[in-house]
Amino acid sequence: MQDLPKLTIPVSRVLVADESIVRAVLSKLERFQLVGLDSESSGPQAPGRKMLEMASSEMTGMSIAFPDGSSFYVPVKHSSGPNLPTQLVGNLQAALCAPGITPWVHNLKHELWHSPWLDTRAKDSLLAAWILQRPGPKGGYGLKELSGADYGSFEQLANGRQAKDIPPEEMCPYACNDAFYTLKLGLELEPDIIRLGMEKAYGIELRLSRVIFDMERLGMYVDVDALRCLDEHVRKRKEALEDEWIWLHPGVSIASSKQVSRALYGGGHWDSSGVAATVHGFSTDASAVRTQLRRCPPGSVGHVSALIRAEFQDCNKILTTYSQSLIDKVGADGRLHPSFLQHGTSTGRLSCVSPNLMNIPVRSPLGQRVKAAFSAGPVSVLIAADYSQIELRVLAHHCGGALAVAYAKGEDIHAKTATLVGCTRAQAKTINFAYVYGAGVQKMADTLGVSAQDARRFMKMYRASYQEVPALREKVVSLVRSRGYAKTLLGRIRPIPGINIPEGPERWHAERLAFNTPIQGGAADIMKLAMVAAHSAGLPLVCQIHDELTIEVPVARETEMATALVAAMEGAYPLKVPLVADVKVGKSWYMQ
Repeated sequence: MQDLPKLTIPVSRVLVADESIVRAVLSKLERFQLVGLDSESSGPQAPGRKMLEMASSEMTGMSIAFPDGSSFYVPVKHSSGPNLPTQLVGNLQAALCAPGITPWVHNLKHELWHSPWLDTRAKDSLLAAWILQRPGPKGGYGLKELSGADYGSFEQLANGRQAKDIPPEEMCPYACNDAFYTLKLGLELEPDIIRLGMEKAYGIELRLSRVIFDMERLGMYVDVDALRCLDEHVRKRKEALEDEWIWLHPGVSIASSKQVSRALYGGGHWDSSGVAATVHGFSTDASAVRTQLRRCPPGSVGHVSALIRAEFQDCNKILTTYSQSLIDKVGADGRLHPSFLQHGTSTGRLSCVSPNLMNIPVRSPLGQRVKAAFSAGPVSVLIAADYSQIELRVLAHHCGGALAVAYAKGEDIHAKTATLVGCTRAQAKTINFAYVYGAGVQKMADTLGVSAQDARRFMKMYRASYQEVPALREKVVSLVRSRGYAKTLLGRIRPIPGINIPEGPERWHAERLAFNTPIQGGAADIMKLAMVAAHSAGLPLVCQIHDELTIEVPVARETEMATALVAAMEGAYPLKVPLVADVKVGKSWYMQ
């Protein structure tokens, strides 16, 4: 690495208006191998979002910053003012592609829209901050929040204008600051990534940015007519549910959590034990309603009320997120292009926004109709491959013992647990995952529909049957207590505050995270490796939800591509137990 001066504030911010300044920039590119890059864009607003439709936008300009504190703004397509000739812009971009140049950007996935020439040398200060788990004071990963620099927002600068309508000389200081603080932040964070041994994990994240960029750009075809029919059906069903509710509870609004809580808990129809208390009374959210469905005798007022309330909540979710609001986000190409965030969770799993496809209620008939509206093109099919019990397999990898032996033999782990613990297979499935997530006795009792005494007995039998699991938990918690953070398979760290405080809820929560992170975080690592492998194999990814990868392929290549997808997923990481991916094929995303 070059011997670089410590960056503090920008030394100069220059508008690149002619060839002489281009020569000055090219000279600096020969001197420095590290640069900060940022682009400004103009275009139509994305359907249903507070952001640009990047596929239809154009680069307005780009800014370049150097380690000596100098920065430059290159106007490309402003409505007025001096735009640099296309040939000179190309010369600068070609120089930025030269061997040895390492550009730092903030949000590589976004920058790829207008700088597809950014290759594997590009580094991302946003991902660097995220992988170190160092958000800004408000918990975000925006450039200004992370850098602590206060030079105003783009909205303040634009004052309702598109970037192209801002004169270049007015845009120059703001854009140069973006590039400068991107470089400054990256150079400050990178030594800690190296010191903590996270180069491999960070490298995977950088490669994944291009995978996600291609996945978002392709998107998924949506049958808008099917969603309109669903919207109409759900509205009518919601009205019918409101009528049923009023007949059962006159004067009580089903849409009011406060009124529902008072009527059901206060009226003695629902048991409040173990239910969270809110400012409106005991919780009436979807989780609390499911608890009442398990507790209340079928046919009772409490049970019927829970059935109506649960379906009403499903209807609300569909109407607010997955019918007309989803239609509003469909692009001109007839496809939905959601945003997948690498920095949206602490576990390492991707999150999905605009819209959040991970929250589709797939177990309900309405949610299944939403999934069925996502389909392949006329001569294509969708292939979805889902990891089988990936978190339990990561657990078996770490702990060995009977759990690992069972997976090595290809046994049905839930059936095995049912036999060892003395419960049904469905209950055993809950117990297996509950131990990973650190569920308490009352939570498990509610989920299983058994008494707290039975739940406690099940957990005791589980620990006796798989002694290696509690032994691993004790080992992991002890290690985290000594160093203050947990590690995943790829070496990604997660700080665990509160692990060394005296006994209490905060320490219990910290110990749960300490044990869960290597398991859930390891599963996230494997999925990311699988995405990179699938992309490298030329598989056209369209979606990644939970433990599932989906591709859209020509009908004629269905068998070939399905085999390749399974191979990419099952070969993503050398666990000590087999990775298994179950594959389904269909014209729609809802595959039975």
